[in-house]
This record gives sequence, structure tokens and C-alpha cells, in this order.
Amino acid sequence: MAVSTGGSHAGGYWDRHITDVEAHATPVLHELTAPLGQVEQRLAQPADDAPLAALRRCRLR
Repeated sequence: MAVSTGGSHAGGYWDRHITDVEAHATPVLHELTAPLGQVEQRLAQPADDAPLAALRRCRLR
């Protein structure tokens, strides 16, 4: 995924950062894609309605 921020100095840094992260990323195990999709769905509605509440739900206990 290429990210462009308009060519600013900070944008160039961001583009390099994204390239570096993608190069070092580990693919998610196939067994985890469905459960992670369910988590995403459960968080999507609260995030749209109340972003702070969604962040609180993500907090590790």
C-alpha cells in the first residue's frame, strides 16, 4: 500500500516509515483472520458513534 502525503518533508518520512513497516511486517496467521474480523466489526459501530468509548473497549485489562 503506497501512502502519499503531498511530497512534504514529513510526508517523505511517513512514506519511508510505511515502506519499512511493510517490509518487516509478519503476515497474520490464517486462523486469526476471522476472529480479528469479528473484533473489527464489534468496534466499528462504537467507533463511529463514540470514538473514546471504542478506545476504552480496546484497553487491555
